[in-house]
Amino acid sequence: MPKLDKYDCIIIGGGFFGAYIALQLKEKYNSILVLEQESDLLLHASLNNQARVHNGYHYPRSLSTAISSRRHFKTFCNEFKTAIKNDFAKYYAIANIGSKTSSTQFYRLFKQFDIFIESVPNHIKAMFNKKLVSDVFLTREYAFDAAILREILKERLESKKIEIATNTQAVCVREDKVGLCVEIQKIGHSACNAISADSKAKESQADSGNAESMSLDSNTSNAPAEVSWSDFSGFGAKGEGSLLKANDRALSEQSAKSAQETMRETQKLHASLILNCTYAGINHLLQNSHLPPLPLKFEMTEMALVNVPVSLQDISVTIMDGAFFSLMPYPSKDCYTLSHVRYTPHFAWRDFSLESKLKAYNLQDSNNPLTQATSPYTILQTFKQNATSNFPLMKADARRYMPILESLEYLDSLYEIKTLQIQNEIDDGRPIIFAKDYGLKGFCTIMGGKIDNIYEIAELLDMEL
Repeated sequence: MPKLDKYDCIIIGGGFFGAYIALQLKEKYNSILVLEQESDLLLHASLNNQARVHNGYHYPRSLSTAISSRRHFKTFCNEFKTAIKNDFAKYYAIANIGSKTSSTQFYRLFKQFDIFIESVPNHIKAMFNKKLVSDVFLTREYAFDAAILREILKERLESKKIEIATNTQAVCVREDKVGLCVEIQKIGHSACNAISADSKAKESQADSGNAESMSLDSNTSNAPAEVSWSDFSGFGAKGEGSLLKANDRALSEQSAKSAQETMRETQKLHASLILNCTYAGINHLLQNSHLPPLPLKFEMTEMALVNVPVSLQDISVTIMDGAFFSLMPYPSKDCYTLSHVRYTPHFAWRDFSLESKLKAYNLQDSNNPLTQATSPYTILQTFKQNATSNFPLMKADARRYMPILESLEYLDSLYEIKTLQIQNEIDDGRPIIFAKDYGLKGFCTIMGGKIDNIYEIAELLDMEL
């Protein structure tokens, strides 16, 4: 458990963003604690993704995101040089049918903003199906090794004497007589299996009439006006709460007993500044803290790990701009990831109501284990137990554009939850979220859509904290 009861700053979430922010804030705050529910840092979205260091090409319909990526690309690659893989050629091909951006538009856009792009020779174009691909461009885009990135950050955190508490879950954030605090629990097993106890614990606290418990009406005056339960489809705030309670009551006696034990193990930590950097867990923590969720969309995603033919070992390919595929090196496992806009997301949801889950999973049975989960990470853990890979579908479509991809060898799959802002579903942009004093003075919620967003967040933190 943490060494102190009070810190200057507590950061909830030990992914790349949480760890990096802790290092930055060490210049202003003496005692900093990073809380991570897993056994080590960078074990979720920071690890289970394409490992792409963006340079703008992925966002031709979101100019601000493309320029932001271009601005931070070199900075990130220089700062984490030993974690960068750049010994491959990156090709972006534009589909003839179904692309939201033409090859001419794509080329002119990046030329205009001085982002490296070149036409490729005919022997490269020959790898693609000319009936389905209008043009192919050489670009400059790299991959990062998440395992090396983790070690770099851990060394920096240790040198700065920043405390890390792993296997430690944040239950809720609230105010008591002393000030702003976070309730935590030590987890002796996988955090994903333990999180479902949170809502049961908080329901019991709310029912007990605890005077220190927070209410949505009295403590959200500082929350952004546009963020409310009404941003979500489903039953809204009241219906959501009743459904969660009914869902929790349907849990087995064993789960209820586990929840009671969880409550007894809860510890309270105080800090003048608490940051919610839990990515897919952002809204779960907000709900447990009786604060309104942010307008987010969650996707259960799959990255297929594959070996490529010898002729593709120094090549990476992305087909644009629509429901197509991407083949990227995955340095931490010395293989490649195959992803697909249509088949990488297995399902998606926008809130945690029983109704939305049933629709998202195309289920009829409300007793299905997936509908019992109240946290995205519990949903992830439950889904992974019986997941069926979409690799055959990804490969079948990818080989239409590059016949050589018929030779891909499937190894395994990475399953993770991708979190998106609802307003960016059309242009595919990845802006950051920084919600200062969100319902409670000193409580901030932070989210970045891609790893190089960290520099924009760093600039904001310098100005705001």
